[in-house]
Amino acid sequence: KSPSIAQNEVEFMDNSTPDEIARAYGLPTEAEFQSWLESHPEQLLHNVSDNILVDIQVRISSQTLTLTSPDGTLTVPVSTARAPYHTIMGCFPPYLMQQMHYSKKYNNSPMPHSMFFYGGYAVHGTMEEKDLGQPASHGCVRVSRANAAMLYAVVAHYGPTRTQICVLN
Repeated sequence: KSPSIAQNEVEFMDNSTPDEIARAYGLPTEAEFQSWLESHPEQLLHNVSDNILVDIQVRISSQTLTLTSPDGTLTVPVSTARAPYHTIMGCFPPYLMQQMHYSKKYNNSPMPHSMFFYGGYAVHGTMEEKDLGQPASHGCVRVSRANAAMLYAVVAHYGPTRTQICVLN
């Protein structure tokens, strides 16, 4: 079952920058995290533990997402950040899943089947499917609505604690 959060927490997440969200939850800011990664480059490499059953790898350079689970492997097109925005890189577990999220920060834009993995960054469905395969987002990883529903179902089935989302160049 998806974790529930209070409405004021949803509003805070919708109206705050990823760094503000990180600070509020005691997480490193993006600059702090990137600095740490520069001194620990091995952390960008895929490292599957026995606990991970669902591996989602997003490749910014090819604008693709590859899902690997006990059910098999599938690669689909995505849209990551367009200039001047950026998509954070690294490996993270999804910490919040919502079947439908609306971003107040971006005109109440619908974000179906959202899986938040770092601050305000999420993998989610998009209404702008024509843009898939090229950078188009404010930082999130956009997938088609059908693929978002499938990804969400796989992660829900195996569990967010047994899932990792890795965003790589």
